[in-house]
Amino acid sequence: MAEYAIIERPVGVSVFGSSLKRVPPDRAVLHFVVRHTDPDAKQAYARTQADMLTIAAHLNGESSMTYGQSGIELYLSERSRRDESSPAPYTARVNFEVHMTDLTRLESLMADLVALHVHHFTGTHFTTTGLRDIRQQVRREAVWAAREKAMLYAEEAGVLLGRLLHIQDLNPDQLRRHNGHISEPIFDELLVTPDTSLHPNSVTVGAAVTLVYALN
Repeated sequence: MAEYAIIERPVGVSVFGSSLKRVPPDRAVLHFVVRHTDPDAKQAYARTQADMLTIAAHLNGESSMTYGQSGIELYLSERSRRDESSPAPYTARVNFEVHMTDLTRLESLMADLVALHVHHFTGTHFTTTGLRDIRQQVRREAVWAAREKAMLYAEEAGVLLGRLLHIQDLNPDQLRRHNGHISEPIFDELLVTPDTSLHPNSVTVGAAVTLVYALN
């Protein structure tokens, strides 16, 4: 049913409210893989283990970061068509996840890891340690925005806003407006305010809600 269609069972006024904050990150999370491939399974495992221990020792010397690592996986690799006559080689790999609080060290750390035989960075993202508090704040602001809108509608319609009948939490990531090839979030207001971060890796935190009020 189209959004503008007449509601079959009107209950009052239904309003949408949202809020969005962009805050500078204070933590970077880096994922990378250490792996070696060799016709001999023991060699593949030993080379990967040696690099793993060297990298772990390097990370242990960094005071601004913590890390975790998986166990070493060992498996048969696929052969290329040119090597179909040769036995399939073995690949050993281990996954690392590093959390950094000194973001200025990210570039130099990646350069250090490349020198230590890391050739596959699987992902880098930025976050903030204050995420929980920020989420609570944007949810409050989304409710305020919805209630303010409901009060305005009731006032202009010459009726009184009644009791709250329903609250529906919405996922702001699923509220998208498609303009050509670009998908943008739908928010009531998206203003650049003095406290809005312009950091290129800003953490975006959003909230959206639908409130339903009775009318008197």
